[in-house]
Amino acid sequence: SLAVSGTTVYAGGLFTSIGRQSRSGLAALDAGTGLATLWNPAANAWVTTLAVSGATVYAGGNFTSIGGQSRSCIAALDAGTGLATAWNPAANNGVGALAVSGMTVYVGGWFTSIGGQSRSYIAALDAGAGVATPWNPAASNYVEALAVSGTTVYAGGAFTSIGGQSRNYIAALDASTGLATAWNTGVSPIGGGASEAGEVLSVAVAGATVYAGGNFTSVNGKSGLGFAALRPDAGAPTVELLSAFDSSPLLIGSQCQISWSAVDDLAVQSVDLYLSRTGLSGPWELLAAAAPNTGGHIWTATGPEVTGSNAYLRVDARDYSGNLGTDTGGGGFRILRSLLDAGSEDAVAHFALAAPAPSPAVGRSLVRFAVPTITQVRITVLDVQGREVAVLADGMREPGRYTAALEATSLHPGIYFVRMQAGSTKLSRRVVVIQ
Repeated sequence: SLAVSGTTVYAGGLFTSIGRQSRSGLAALDAGTGLATLWNPAANAWVTTLAVSGATVYAGGNFTSIGGQSRSCIAALDAGTGLATAWNPAANNGVGALAVSGMTVYVGGWFTSIGGQSRSYIAALDAGAGVATPWNPAASNYVEALAVSGTTVYAGGAFTSIGGQSRNYIAALDASTGLATAWNTGVSPIGGGASEAGEVLSVAVAGATVYAGGNFTSVNGKSGLGFAALRPDAGAPTVELLSAFDSSPLLIGSQCQISWSAVDDLAVQSVDLYLSRTGLSGPWELLAAAAPNTGGHIWTATGPEVTGSNAYLRVDARDYSGNLGTDTGGGGFRILRSLLDAGSEDAVAHFALAAPAPSPAVGRSLVRFAVPTITQVRITVLDVQGREVAVLADGMREPGRYTAALEATSLHPGIYFVRMQAGSTKLSRRVVVIQ
């Protein structure tokens, strides 16, 4: 475990030497030199979690002695002296997660009693008295990760229920009541079966994104082996179709390329694609149901040829609860574009970069991007080591929608990332290249 405060890096673990000094399980390191400071609480067993609040360093683990005092698995240490304070919640088993918010210390671990109360694997402690507050989400299994954002406490672990609800390995809890919120990511364990074990071992919140790491293979049906970026709310998605369907450059025999871009990719799970051959009033022909939100879809034309300017494409976006999304541009959830008249499109409202399509790419893959204001735009391709291997576009762009070509034949098979830089905006999409 690591925690940073000013120019000091606190490190906890199983070590007996660090920063060129003998230190047992816990040390303070100079952020400039990496050398251990004089601060030395000397834990008698491993330290698995740390949190710093003001002049106090909170430590959790499996120790029974730390800072010169007997302490059972959790302690508050003076950041100046390294001595244990009088704060003593005394967990009856290991502590694996700590998060501090105001005068509350949230704790997760393997304990069933802490702060003088029965608590199943998760608790909130008074930062002054060390006693457990009434907050009691009662997890079904251990909690190993905690993060606080506003009035929400995010918890990760091996539980399948917490806060009075079924939740697989990660949950959002109300900081006042301890009840699980409606946020439910549906993490699937390694193996994917109901009898398989999974866990979330690390949770962090940055801005509008919750990051989770652990032993899992997917989140809400999207693959994410061991790591995922999650949307912190379950709001309806906002979707913008990136470019009009073009009947000439995108026709390859009877195959046509449909592209779209979500303003917030994390909100959109899938899209339904429809075609009207006669106009906006339909009838609508279903091209693809619940197509993954990859930003592109190959449509193989069947039946009568699409002719005239009355043919329209419709994209309906769905969130992770199955709800249809909302287009803030005023068009409702039906995002409509004329298939043959690109000039009739709405003005571009956002910078957007669609996933290269097709992917996996064998020959040429098309990259769609949108620019709302006149801007210097650079589209590049990076390998998994972050090295630039191709430049697809570089120059000033007027407001509008554009297409760049990725020649997959010039790249070795593997995973690549298409990156768009436009002013302060940076967007990226993954593409797989095969032989």
